[in-house]
Amino acid sequence: EEIMSNVKNEKEHDCKILKLLFNLIEKPSFEQRSMILNSCIQFTKFVGPIYVNNYLLPLCWELLNDKSEEKRMLIAEACSILAPHIYNEIRNSLLFSILKQIVELENSEQVRICAVKSLSILINYLKDEQKFIQV
Repeated sequence: EEIMSNVKNEKEHDCKILKLLFNLIEKPSFEQRSMILNSCIQFTKFVGPIYVNNYLLPLCWELLNDKSEEKRMLIAEACSILAPHIYNEIRNSLLFSILKQIVELENSEQVRICAVKSLSILINYLKDEQKFIQV
């Protein structure tokens, strides 16, 4: 029971760290977004794809509606950066859905451009031919 409590606390700690990382800068510049994304890659390599699926990707989904255009750009860029480090099923479903939603619904041209660039990278990792047709 004590071990399970410690594991739960560690998971909550990881989630808080990720939220802090993504919310560290209100309107991150290109260089700052690159720094945040590099940190995400290091986190991903350290904890593995299960944690990315459980903590990082839900955070990305949550920030899709952030008022900051720069944070939405960060989310679009994160989808392509994380693609090689997560399970194929997640790439085909969640990452693709996030980028598709941005392209279809986003008002900001800059954010849509980031999403299209990320989609062009993501498609190299997709195994589902139906996704190619949708693109």
